[in-house]
This record gives sequence, structure tokens and C-alpha cells, in this order.
Amino acid sequence: MLLRVGRHSGAEAVTLNGVRNIKNESQPRTFWLAAEEQNASSKMVPFGWLLIEIDPTDDLHSMLEEFTRQSSEADRRWLKSQQDRVKAIQARLRQQEQDEKEKVRRQEQARLAKEKEEQERQAHLASMTEEQRAVEELKSWTEEDRAKQELKPQGRVPCRLNELLNKATDWPIESRVALCDLAENIYRELGMLKGKQGKDRKARIQKLRE
Repeated sequence: MLLRVGRHSGAEAVTLNGVRNIKNESQPRTFWLAAEEQNASSKMVPFGWLLIEIDPTDDLHSMLEEFTRQSSEADRRWLKSQQDRVKAIQARLRQQEQDEKEKVRRQEQARLAKEKEEQERQAHLASMTEEQRAVEELKSWTEEDRAKQELKPQGRVPCRLNELLNKATDWPIESRVALCDLAENIYRELGMLKGKQGKDRKARIQKLRE
């Protein structure tokens, strides 16, 4: 049996009646032919022809069985690849879920620890005298500003320290000593114990210790 499967016959091959208004000639003037060499002018054959033969032998059945077997194996391989892909995705999602739960758990632990630390700090402050709380507050300010790189000679810490040094003349000796120790550390870190003003600060601190 001979079949034509790809011949291009002009407009009559690519249009439908009533869809596009293309004028068709009675016979096509363009034909596509196949040859073994480019630009050949002889030994050309029609393009897109198939010769179908029926093989009555038993080989046909064995070929069909082999084709079916190969197709089944290919299907099984494809199915297994898809199953493996799904398993990998599910495993990744489970891991992401576990990681998220662990992250939430750590955040909750950190929150509780911070909350407990703040409660203990507040309880500790409540047990202090007014003078001790003032010194403790100045320590906290110093640590906060140091962490933010905002501990400067013109910052809030030296300003508050100067206010406390003026008030501390009537404080108990333990609180005065604690304030003096803190003042020396702050002034030294800020380089404020140098020169004439530095000597005045040292004398002021030493007098407060007495």
C-alpha cells in the first residue's frame, strides 16, 4: 500500500472552504520532491510517500511482544522516577516543617529566658535602695550605649553621671563607693581623665570616697 504523508500542494492543501478567501487554481504549480543530493535535477522522488507492507510471518507477533515489553519497562521506569521525585519533595517538606517547628521552639525558649531575666532584674531592683537603683540604672545605660556604639563624652551617660555625682554627697558610703568606681571606669573608657579637667574629675571622685 502506497500513502502520501507530506506533499505540499499549494493553497488547496492549507485552506478550508468558506474560511479564507484565497483564489485556488485548478491545479497546483508547486511540488516538493526529495533527492539524495542538494540541488539535484534528476532522480528525484515524491516527498512524503510511505510504502506499507503486511508481514504474515510469526516475526510480527514477536516484534509486537518485544515492543510491548520495552514500552512497559519504559513506563515502569518513568513511574518510578516520578514516585522518587514525589518522595524527595515530601521529605524536603517534612524537613522544612521540622526546621520551622525547631525555630519556633528556640524563639519561644529565648523569649521565656528573656522574660525570666527581666523578672529577676526587676525583683533585684525592687530589693535595692534608691541610690543603688540609680547606680544600677547607669550601668545599664552604659552597657546599652556601648553595644550601640553610642557611648560618647557628650552622650547621656556622662550627663547622668555628673547629676549623680552632685547628688551623691549625702549617700551612704557603700553607694558612694559604687558610684565612684563606676565613674572612674566610664571616664577612663571615654578618655575623660586627661588634662586639667581630668585631674578635677579625679579629685571630685576621690573626695566623694571619703
